[in-house]
Amino acid sequence: MDVYGYSDQIPNDVLALKVAFLSGVSSTCSDVTLVGDGVAYIRDGASGGGSVKNWRSIVEEGSIAILSNMNKHIYEKAEADSDIQVEVVETSASGNDR
Repeated sequence: MDVYGYSDQIPNDVLALKVAFLSGVSSTCSDVTLVGDGVAYIRDGASGGGSVKNWRSIVEEGSIAILSNMNKHIYEKAEADSDIQVEVVETSASGNDR
């Protein structure tokens, strides 16, 4: 549950979140970036560059993104992060369909 944010043993509530980045986020040589399916930037955004061995992913300070299909458990952990501001945009009780 800590890693994936849900368990097939309990109901899985899915949320759409509006995330404001109060400081920039940067990651080097990591598989985790905030781009792809279910991520829509409404202000600024993410960028990346470098080489295969030295890839760098960056989300600029002040960026705002809508993240769809996020597990409620992930949202609850994100609320405590002082580098982002998280707001629920919509919810849907989806059971264990994810």
